Amino acid sequence: MGKPWHERAYTCGLVHDIGKVARYKLDEEDNTKHFIKDSQLALDKKINFFKAELINRSPRHDYLGYLICKNWGLSSHVESVVRWHHEPNPELRKKVLSEEAGEVIDLVIIANWAVNHLEFGFGGHDQPDVPSDALMARLNIFPAQVDDILAQIKNELELTEDFCGMLDSNAG
Repeated sequence: MGKPWHERAYTCGLVHDIGKVARYKLDEEDNTKHFIKDSQLALDKKINFFKAELINRSPRHDYLGYLICKNWGLSSHVESVVRWHHEPNPELRKKVLSEEAGEVIDLVIIANWAVNHLEFGFGGHDQPDVPSDALMARLNIFPAQVDDILAQIKNELELTEDFCGMLDSNAG
């Protein structure tokens, strides 16, 4: 994308769902199964995990993740991405301090959709929300480019899987 903040975006992408880890650990600590119930609802109703959290009135992973980032003293960019990675409308994102942070949130939303769409990993659901045309346009991504971008991402994910496979085989 030619942005100077690509490393920051990469880091934000890696940690954006840290709140899901907290949700899982809360269940372990409290001997409950809310995380599993949310995942199962998401799969059964073909909705994303975030929507299942809202329906079940469960602790929200985006907010828990934000609190973790704040407690750890992570940058405001990371806090913003973790907090707002399910909010495609920038006008509804509170306390996002810069245009750059808004762009990183948009990019993480798109990247999250892409890896879910390409079935890489499992985030508790298999129904990612397709990013809006408005969100895509903010990043100068147009509908005609989406298939090519997905192909590039798929190629990178395959390289990542190959690398991780090598690490696993060397560990044993």
